[in-house]
Amino acid sequence: LVLAMQIDGLSGRPHNQMAEYYIRRITRIIPAMWVAVAGIFAIKTWLSMSDGGHYDIFIKTLAFRDSRLDGPLWTIYVEMGCSLVFPALYWLRKRGAIINLIVFAILYVQMSNGAIPNWCRFIVFFHLGLWIDPLGRAVMEKLGPKLSLAGASIGVVALCVTAALCSVLNLSILIWLRIDGLAAFLLIAYIYTFRGGVLASALFSGGAQYLVRISYCTYLIHFVVIEWL
Repeated sequence: LVLAMQIDGLSGRPHNQMAEYYIRRITRIIPAMWVAVAGIFAIKTWLSMSDGGHYDIFIKTLAFRDSRLDGPLWTIYVEMGCSLVFPALYWLRKRGAIINLIVFAILYVQMSNGAIPNWCRFIVFFHLGLWIDPLGRAVMEKLGPKLSLAGASIGVVALCVTAALCSVLNLSILIWLRIDGLAAFLLIAYIYTFRGGVLASALFSGGAQYLVRISYCTYLIHFVVIEWL
């Protein structure tokens, strides 16, 4: 949703818009990640922690080929991969609901395909985000605030129950990830549509905005801090 709004706000010819989009994505993600990885590698080497001193792992991490130095980096690789193909999804959104429904079904099924690169499994979430506006917003407006909130709440509860069952029964993570995408779609569509509600107000509060500003750098280093502790 955020990436779509970013592209919507760009001016100029299509190729200039895409160039600016890619520059923004790359400068948003890579420099901070590389600085964090260099710092993490130095600390792990100094403290003789796991994977410290292994320069081959360090180089692979910078090249998006390894995440042993800092576990959560695998999600940054997913972010970069999906961001690169996102303009194609953005263009596809204007081709009609039927085509997009077919694409969504294919992407949804592909989550279980072990033959494709790992990041490809998550493209479906970016596709869902694109359809929060207009589809999600249109549905929420038709249902009204109360029914929309009920639907979003049911989605979140279903996610929690599914995740708990998968953990207890040792089932595949992909089961609850599929519910995760739909639950997020409902919840974000509700907040996006009814911006005057309590949830939306909380997200735009000063404290929440501060957390947004520090979220990425905190995310990049939190796992190593936990490992060290």
